[in-house]
Amino acid sequence: MVSKTKNAFLLSLILVASVAFLVSSADAREIIVDPSWMADGYPTLINNIMDGDSETFGKDGETDAVYGDTISFASGTYELPMDRVWFVLKIDGVDIKGAGWDNTILKGPNANTGFIFEIKSSNNTFSDLKMEGRFIGALINGENYENINFSFLKTNGFDKHITWDNQYDESETLEPTIWLENVYMKEGSIGIHFAEINGTRRETKFLGGSHLTLDGVTVVGIDAPVIWENQTVTEMKGNDHFSDSIIVNSQAEFFPDTYNGMGSPWNFIAHEVVEETMADRGIGKNNIEDNPMLDSNGRPRPGSPAIGRQYKDGYAGAVPPHFTNVRATKRLPVISVREIGGLIIPFLI
Repeated sequence: MVSKTKNAFLLSLILVASVAFLVSSADAREIIVDPSWMADGYPTLINNIMDGDSETFGKDGETDAVYGDTISFASGTYELPMDRVWFVLKIDGVDIKGAGWDNTILKGPNANTGFIFEIKSSNNTFSDLKMEGRFIGALINGENYENINFSFLKTNGFDKHITWDNQYDESETLEPTIWLENVYMKEGSIGIHFAEINGTRRETKFLGGSHLTLDGVTVVGIDAPVIWENQTVTEMKGNDHFSDSIIVNSQAEFFPDTYNGMGSPWNFIAHEVVEETMADRGIGKNNIEDNPMLDSNGRPRPGSPAIGRQYKDGYAGAVPPHFTNVRATKRLPVISVREIGGLIIPFLI
């Protein structure tokens, strides 16, 4: 009898979770914006559907996105004005998606000031976009950000391509809070930037990534949180969470000494860099100094050392080779919470 009751209870939980998933899927909207939403030269109408304020509206009275929705930027160039305004997302669980990094371009007029995107929320994904023409590409500075994902993104010419504010968890962080996959950072000063300059601690949220290409980044490739204990660097937070990536045509490596004696990223190619490479230092597994043989679109050509079984999905760098049928699928888990029949049901989406 107990077993039957237990089984019935478990079955009811499964059914409720299934209903929750179906309701969540049915409720999700795709809100399509296009460059005409910026006809006044400002991102106001687009920001109005990303601000969580029910009193502001997008074009033709479009209401705010909600958890589970996707805001799709159609093909075209979204050019920001000279003023200190940019795209700002404040709603948890909303995906931002373009039509491909060659097709959807978010562009600023001045490389010396401002951002393209400011992210003040959690459980968001950004994909299939190109960003250029501001001081910073994307700034993550939400009150308690979690699970921010970037994929199939190209960022061009920023002083800091992607940067995030210092923030602590309640306990030691072991997995990234921010994840980059298939991200191509081209030119500019710093690829990935942690905003705290005075070191940090083991509870600090950090970033990881796979299939990255940093091309012509001149100062620092990956500026990750550095943990100082007794005036000594003991760990670079997240250094085991980078893999299968390329640094090329660059004066930038990682901070020159912080990887020595520690676990380090796997399967990097560093070529034509000024600083000593990790391969030069004997750091890491399968890290090499070699020409990755990229074409003009950043894809490894046939015979490139960026292609091989040592790489996850068979290649290193941001762009899969033409002759593979690979698309990155890794994302940090995004948690949805909805009320179903008076119950609060959490589940993965």
